[in-house]
Formats: sequence, structure tokens, C-alpha cells
Amino acid sequence: MVHMWKIYSKEYGVAIETSYEDLKLSINDNENIYPTQISYINFEKDILDWKQNLLSIYTVKRAEYKSECEFRLIISHPRQIEDQLLKYKTHEEKALPSKHLYGRTKVIKINVDLSKLIKIVHISPFAPEWYNELVKSTLIKLGYGDIPTRVSEL
Repeated sequence: MVHMWKIYSKEYGVAIETSYEDLKLSINDNENIYPTQISYINFEKDILDWKQNLLSIYTVKRAEYKSECEFRLIISHPRQIEDQLLKYKTHEEKALPSKHLYGRTKVIKINVDLSKLIKIVHISPFAPEWYNELVKSTLIKLGYGDIPTRVSEL
């Protein structure tokens, strides 16, 4: 894990610890959300049937990134887009506006209860002491002072 701190944050990083159960409980939204662990494959050797599951393109990465152990939440058909498409009656009528709406929607915000989501805030082992205090005081200022912080030992 030390290499992850060095690669992604240097000395000023934090990592949020949660559990799958806490993640599920923290989501306060009506979207259909699909949790998935990322599969790491060799694109030259491994066979992946993209047509069997269209979400596959969002659930695989190159084997070189396996140390990341990534987990993603995927929204298949966001309500904010689907609601706009209800006025079209057939799939053919929906095709062009659908492509346009999905293509220009960059971020879909999901309501999450951070007090349920965050179990511990881990602070980079390379962080100076003042940074640790800054993280703690920021959590308090934002109303999350009961969330524990810990300097990572990894």
C-alpha cells in the first residue's frame, strides 16, 4: 500500500475506509446503482464478450492496474436522462436524443450520507503533523468530527 500513497498522493493524501454494507446504506437516491468490483485482464490474451453484458466496458481494466483493487458504482440508465426520454414513444425516436443526452451528461450526482459512508479517514504516512490536524479540523468544521482519523501504517 505504501506505493499507492507514493503514486497517488505523495505526502498530502487521504483515503476513505468504508465497507460494502456501509456504502449501500449511505446512498440516499432513487437511481438504480450497480456495485461492481473491477476485473483486471490481459487485453491481448483474455477473451471478454462485450456483447453479453454492455456494462463490461466499465468493469475491466488492464492487468497492470491490479494493485488498485478498484470498486465502482455504475448507474445504467440515470433517471435525469430517462425522464427526458419518456416523451418519445419508440426506440427509434429515442435513439438520437438518447445519444445526445448521455453524451453530454458528464457528472450525475448521487445523494450520499457521509456519516454512514465513512468509517475511517486514513492520512498519508508521509504527511506532516500540521496536515493531520488540518484534516481533523476540517471534518469537525463540516460536522463530521465523530469520524475517526488515523495515520496510515502502510
